[in-house]
Amino acid sequence: MQAIRKQDAFLFGIFLFLAIGVTPVHAYLDPGTGSFILQMILGGVAGAALLLRVYWQKFLALFGSRSASDSEQAKGAGETSGE
Repeated sequence: MQAIRKQDAFLFGIFLFLAIGVTPVHAYLDPGTGSFILQMILGGVAGAALLLRVYWQKFLALFGSRSASDSEQAKGAGETSGE
């Protein structure tokens, strides 16, 4: 069996502290809270999609599909000059 690493022990200690130290909170969550959480999740997904679209070629180069210079050359070859 593998020995427990210091990081795992530390994270377990934090979890244990938070689990034991929880006190009841009498708070009201109105229906708008669920809508806000859904809006935050959808905004995060849209932001991730935009980030992926902007950096798609670098993303492909990161995983070795294409190099960034190859994709820039292919992109430049497809463009036509307006002159």
